[in-house]
Amino acid sequence: MNNVLKEKLAQHLGHKVSIVRYGDCLTLECEDCNEVIFDSDVYDLKDLEEEV
Repeated sequence: MNNVLKEKLAQHLGHKVSIVRYGDCLTLECEDCNEVIFDSDVYDLKDLEEEV
């Protein structure tokens, strides 16, 4: 697991998260923060690595 994704996930450790489908898009959403953690239409894991 790359460090950026690990950091993003760690911010929501212990929170209730869900994977939600919007058409062809999949998102990982934190229900406690009402935040989209990962959106398959916006990022792939390589994109997250390049943000650092």
